[in-house]
Amino acid sequence: MICTGKSKGDLMPNVIPRHEGPAFVWADETDYAAGTAVGGTRTDDLDLTALAAGAARQGVKVDLGEKRARQYAVTLSVEFVNGDFPDASETIDLYWGPSLSFTAGTGNTGGLAGTDAAYTGYAASSLERGLEQLQKIGSLHLSSDDDPLPQLETFIFEPMLRYGQPVVVNRCDTEVLNSAGNADLMYIRMAPLFDSV
Repeated sequence: MICTGKSKGDLMPNVIPRHEGPAFVWADETDYAAGTAVGGTRTDDLDLTALAAGAARQGVKVDLGEKRARQYAVTLSVEFVNGDFPDASETIDLYWGPSLSFTAGTGNTGGLAGTDAAYTGYAASSLERGLEQLQKIGSLHLSSDDDPLPQLETFIFEPMLRYGQPVVVNRCDTEVLNSAGNADLMYIRMAPLFDSV
């Protein structure tokens, strides 16, 4: 047996390595502790504090850039009130609202406002009808463990347009953390993935 000195982490021939670019981080402007938060420095506003069961929240619209990555690694992190945890079969769903314009209220799918605000779909319709026009990024599958630590999941996502904003839907029967104390554990982190050549 010949030892080459290579580890399992070494790249095989013809494999293109991938790296992350600067991430967008949506979190609460007031309570998110940028210096200690695992998600990184907040770049845009999204207040998930006390998001009620069955309710939805939209974050600020962003510009991904004219020359942008094809794929993004998107992490959704939430926390629940200690002693009031969701059932293991429940989810929190994450959507993306593509837009044709960087102006907040212009060119948005699903009747989105482009700002950090509650989301209920179109005024004369329903939340579910509005969500049908958005891109679904994924579902955070929740645990019922009695543990105050955050619950998070990461997805690979391909946005269709240059502009857009995240939407979070609380599908469980439990309110998301209603205290600002640990709001640094509630965020969306969206990092572009680039292939190195």
